[in-house]
Amino acid sequence: MISLWFQKLILALAGLAALVIGLTILLAPAAFYAFYALDLGPDPTLRSDLRATACGLTLLGGLMLSGVMITRLRWAATALAGGVFFAYAVGRLLSLALDGAPHPGMIDAALIELALGLLCGVSLWLQSRSPAPDRALA
Repeated sequence: MISLWFQKLILALAGLAALVIGLTILLAPAAFYAFYALDLGPDPTLRSDLRATACGLTLLGGLMLSGVMITRLRWAATALAGGVFFAYAVGRLLSLALDGAPHPGMIDAALIELALGLLCGVSLWLQSRSPAPDRALA
């Protein structure tokens, strides 16, 4: 019972994080990136690229949240969440190595993303031990 509660909690946290960040960047990219001391300026190409990526992150957040309520999607949603957050963390760590230290907020984001990715991995492990057919998509 605790493992199901844990799985749903982690998936809800990951989904809400992706949804809120995605929507914030989609609707107010300048305000979001100002937190990291970045000035986007008036460049419509940059804003278009940021909004497109944010729209994808928003969609992924919705898919993650669907796994909280739809049992047969839980495994896939958790794998998706883990992959998304690990990818962000790895990308930031790679940038740290190649480009140098970013704004401290980006380091914090990388740590949170890594933690969410690891927690999704633990959740997948718990799901693999469960007798319930959570991993079936049909």
